[in-house]
Amino acid sequence: MKAGLKYAVLDESDVPCLLVQRVARLRCREHLDNRFLVHLIGSLKFARYVLGIQTGLSVPHISGKQISDFAFRKPGISEQRKIGAAIDELASNVTALERASREKLAGLADLKQSILQKAFSGELTSPPAQIISEAAE
Repeated sequence: MKAGLKYAVLDESDVPCLLVQRVARLRCREHLDNRFLVHLIGSLKFARYVLGIQTGLSVPHISGKQISDFAFRKPGISEQRKIGAAIDELASNVTALERASREKLAGLADLKQSILQKAFSGELTSPPAQIISEAAE
């Protein structure tokens, strides 16, 4: 697994769990929606902010205060919920498209191997006399 910014969403089924060094626990207060927060910390804007203020050379560090100082436009809770739901739907669509693309690529790879196998076993070539007689028909 490559190093960098990572985040995870935990629920009751993940409890009990331990926080280790360089892990922050973020919880929403009443005027911040969980899904909105998840997408906010997963955003390029947040990543750029963190990368711009982190300290430490070998092991980057950011404090809880620095996280809470991140400035962003905070719409009302109902708008946050709409934004979170819209991003969830888009992410689901992207995942489905990625899966379909992988399946298509796998099918094309199988087709290529089948054609190569037939080509090298002589199944794709016809004797010249057969080609001429088929063309005349």
